[in-house]
Amino acid sequence: MENIENITSTLSAPWTTILTLASGYAGYFIAHVGNREHHKSIDQAFRVVFYGFWGMFAYVLMRTHAEIGILIASALAILAAALLGAAWRKWGKRCLTKLLRKSGVSMSDDLPSAWSALSEVGEGVDVWQLKVCLTDGTMMFCDDLSRFKNEPNGACVLGGSGDVLMHVTKVGKLDATGKRNWTEVGNVIDPDFGAAITYLPKDQIARIELRRAERL
Repeated sequence: MENIENITSTLSAPWTTILTLASGYAGYFIAHVGNREHHKSIDQAFRVVFYGFWGMFAYVLMRTHAEIGILIASALAILAAALLGAAWRKWGKRCLTKLLRKSGVSMSDDLPSAWSALSEVGEGVDVWQLKVCLTDGTMMFCDDLSRFKNEPNGACVLGGSGDVLMHVTKVGKLDATGKRNWTEVGNVIDPDFGAAITYLPKDQIARIELRRAERL
């Protein structure tokens, strides 16, 4: 009931206030999608306000200088905040992190764990191969991730909880002597039924290896 009352109170606020919050959340969501769990409430609030400010700035410019109607200007304001969030996610955060490291200010990337950093490998880098070693010693291998980049889940998925979705092209199992024997997985991509994808739970994964290169 309290949440409903809060929403009702927000919707009764002036249009500019609602637009600031809406555009701010759109920008914040895109900028930090998949990495918002560790944000404190105060951090979330100020990040929404930051993107909302630029959304409202765009709105005022369009209303006062371009004389655009309120509905179109509002939609464009939300779009402007969302694009700003996307730009931060794609280029801004990576450039700022490099700058801080090179200048010796900080080696941290503001993520809660190394796994969170690994799950962002698609941003600014190309990932070519993926190996997942299971707790029983079995190795799951995808030798060319680019083959699967257009599949429904992309080349692979590194889940937020530590689980993995991958297209397995080779499986390496240990024999009695401890030697790993590799077996090719045939028909990974079937012309009629699509690509076979494998889900690996977190509790069955012992180690993950990625081969990647910075995108030019």
